[in-house]
Amino acid sequence: MTMRSVTLEVPANHSLLRKIGRADVWLEPLIGDIEKKKMESHSCLTLMNDVVHSTLKANLISTELMRRISSLERKARESEKSVHEAEEIARGAQLEATNWKEQFENAQGTIEELQENKNLLEASEEVRELKALLAKKEEYAGELVQNLTQAQADLQTSSEYGLLEENFNIEVSWAFLNSRRDALTEAAQEGFDLQSELAKVIDTIAKSQQSTDTPSPALEVPENVAIPASEGETSTTQSMEVEASVTIPLTE
Repeated sequence: MTMRSVTLEVPANHSLLRKIGRADVWLEPLIGDIEKKKMESHSCLTLMNDVVHSTLKANLISTELMRRISSLERKARESEKSVHEAEEIARGAQLEATNWKEQFENAQGTIEELQENKNLLEASEEVRELKALLAKKEEYAGELVQNLTQAQADLQTSSEYGLLEENFNIEVSWAFLNSRRDALTEAAQEGFDLQSELAKVIDTIAKSQQSTDTPSPALEVPENVAIPASEGETSTTQSMEVEASVTIPLTE
């Protein structure tokens, strides 16, 4: 029995899938041995029903295939979109990394400048401290010079005062010695204990020498001083020589 040509329109993915030709030709890959035997043994009506059933089955298979194809295409588009988005993200990340690198370099330069400024400030502070110490040192040196000058003046005044005091003591000693000499000269004519008076004079001269610690010009006591004898005795003349050394210091 010769089969006639049929045209089946099957919707697939919102479109029509058109199949034209002999049904046994294009349906043969989709129909197994059992279906073929049924097609050979059944009547034309049964065969048509089987053909329609197989056609529907093929339509379902085609629809599933087209759905899978559409899903794969959608996934491919999504993959391409994801790849594009990933590339955009990568470019953005690269730009951001470049910006961060520039900012880091700028920050590093700023840190170095701040460090240099800090070092300059520290150096300026040290210079100010050194200047302050130098000013204090100069002030201390000025005070020290002033104190030394005052001390030298005081020392000179003290030395002059000491010399004046020594000169005064010597003058007093000479005046005392002269007065004692005059008294001895007068007393020699009247009569008294010459030995004791001479001992007093020598003691006075020794004390004067100890106070001045300087030698003095020689003081001579008159020789051949006559000591008058007491009543009823013969007067005798005793010769005594007393020499006292007194030196007057010379000022410059």
